[in-house]
Parts: sequence; C-alpha cells; structure tokens
Amino acid sequence: EQYGVELASPTDVEIFADQKDFAVRTFGLPDIAGFLGVCFGRVVTANSPAAVTSPTNWESVLWHEFCHVITLQLTKNRMPRWLSEGISVYEERQADPAWGMRLNPAYREMILKDDLVPVGKLSGAFLAPKTPQHLQFAYLESAMVVEFIIGRYGIGALRGVLHDLRDGVEINAALAKNTAPLSDIEPEFEKFARAQAEALAPKLDWEKPEPALLRANAADDLAEWEKKHPDNYYTLKLRAARAADAEKWAEARTALERLVEFYPNHKEADTPYRPLVAALQAMGDTAAEREVLKKWVAVDDEATDAFVRLMELA
Repeated sequence: EQYGVELASPTDVEIFADQKDFAVRTFGLPDIAGFLGVCFGRVVTANSPAAVTSPTNWESVLWHEFCHVITLQLTKNRMPRWLSEGISVYEERQADPAWGMRLNPAYREMILKDDLVPVGKLSGAFLAPKTPQHLQFAYLESAMVVEFIIGRYGIGALRGVLHDLRDGVEINAALAKNTAPLSDIEPEFEKFARAQAEALAPKLDWEKPEPALLRANAADDLAEWEKKHPDNYYTLKLRAARAADAEKWAEARTALERLVEFYPNHKEADTPYRPLVAALQAMGDTAAEREVLKKWVAVDDEATDAFVRLMELA
C-alpha cells in the first residue's frame, strides 16, 4: 500500500535445509556462501534456520526479501542494487526497531573518516567493495540514503523515483527529477550521515587510545589517560574485559552498566549486554539479569542466547 503496488500473485518462497541446494537453485553453483535469501521478483529463495549456523531472525529476512518483491515488481526489475537493498533495510527498521542494520562503532568511524560513498557512485560500492566490511557498510549507507530522501522529500518522491526507473529513466536522472540534483543531494546527505554518526551514543568519548596504552604493563599510563577521557568507549570495554578475566564481577558490572546506559541500542557480537549478563549471572543477581536481558532483546532481534536465557529464567 505504501508504494502503491498491486502485486502479481502468488509470491513463491522456496526454503532449503541444505545451503548447497539453496546455492545451486539460486546461483547455479554449490559453493556460494553468505546469502540468507535472494529475491527474483515473484520468487524468493532462502536458507532455512537449519542451514545457517549464525543467529538469524528469519521473520526479518523474509520481510526484507518481500520488500524486494514489491520494489522489483514496481520497477519491472529496473533499479540499481543499492536502492533496492536500501529500501529493504530501511523497511526492516520501520517494521521493528530491533530488526535490520544500524550504525555501530565501526560504521561510525567509517563515516567520520570519509569512507562514505557519494550517492551517485553507490552502485560501485556493491560491485567493487574494498573489503567485506565495506560491502556491509554499503547496505547501511543505502538505507541511510533512503531515510534521507523520505525525511527530506517525502515518500511520494521515492515512489516517483521508482516509477521513473520503471519507465527506463536512469537512476541519477530519476533522483534529480523527484528530489534535487546530485550536486545538491550529495553534500546534504553527507551532512545528514555525519550528524547521525556524531549522534551515536553522544555521551561516550569515542577517541581511540594509542595501542601502547592498552598493553597489560601500561596500567599506570592508561589510568592517567582515563582521567582525561572519562566514559571512553574503548577503555570502558577494556576495563570490563580485564575485570571479568580476573573474576572481579562488581568492577566489570560497573563498567558494562555504564556502556549500556550511554549506548542502549548496541547490538551485534560486541554488545556490552552479553558480558553484563555473564557478570550478573556470576554474581547471582537474577532479578537484575532478567531486566538486562529484557532490555537486550528489545534492541537485538538476533540475540538468541538472550532469548534462551529468558526462557530458562521463566
């Protein structure tokens, strides 16, 4: 309804319990990994939970692919990958704030260190990324461009771009026609992206300490540095990790609770929620553990260990 599309039906979803079967059906080759699902307009192929070892929210995956069903049918498959992926990632986050990609410390640093790709060259970010991380960042940046367009020009402008693509208009021309010329969009989007990066956990100090300060024999120098950089993201993590290694759970808890307080939306593998839960478990504080777990699953849809622990406690 939002995109004004009347879909052809049915949409077929083929789910494979064996990753190689999925790869052969999707790509014609058995040894292509890294894909959870792929959309062909009216057909979606997907690996099943049995085929993938990493924690994955399958409702979110299929929602993402169904967004492709909508946009590919609307444009008759005439759209660049960056815009298709950008809309799907954006719509995941609209469906549930715990779903989809979001800014994290690594992507924050990439934006502020000029790894942002100009909007007019985003297709190249998918075709020839510098590293696997740059490819993942291309998904996030594309979603940020979609968010920027909708926020600045409205959903109608995005629909206009998609309709023009369907009619054969080139992407940059379609953007210029429905929003503004690329010469205006690119600097404005860069300001938007930088503002979002700066707004990530703004109460945390994000300056990276010199590697020499992080060595085990540099404790005194690090302590001096910390006095000048209170609530530093990197030293709070280090302090918590060292305290946990020494089984000083109260000290680890204090540092981790500070991180969670200032950065409550931190998901993914390096989230402070996971070691905080471990510290609370070691301290036997089940009530506090349960509250932290509830906050964690509210922001991270793929924290399967948190969901399992909540079931155990229930």
